[in-house]
Amino acid sequence: MSLKSKRWLLFFVMHPGPLVLAFAIFPLAVITNSDTLAMLSGGLCCGGLHWLLLGFWPAWLLSRAILVQLCRTLKCPCCGFEFDAVGRWSVGDYTDHAERHILNARNPIDGGRIGHIACPKCDSTILVQ
Repeated sequence: MSLKSKRWLLFFVMHPGPLVLAFAIFPLAVITNSDTLAMLSGGLCCGGLHWLLLGFWPAWLLSRAILVQLCRTLKCPCCGFEFDAVGRWSVGDYTDHAERHILNARNPIDGGRIGHIACPKCDSTILVQ
């Protein structure tokens, strides 16, 4: 699975997550006749509605931050070679002075990010963004 696919998956889990959880807990609250679960479901539903309407950008930024922590290696789709996602990356004419995760590498001159890299073993293109 590519980094882009993983990020979208994280986003679609986080963005509607509170509402999905509220609708999953509510039938359990009805079946068990539990006031605590009913209040939890109602609170998640109210908070989830606000998060659904206003939480697009926070969920998108959080998905990038979580993905940086989860993906420490990249795998070439052609040969299967795995290499570290943290290193000194080149973006355009700029080579970074410090080691960074590939998703955090950025050209300070024009703000560009890494769109693709070449596999060190077989030289095939690996899409990043």
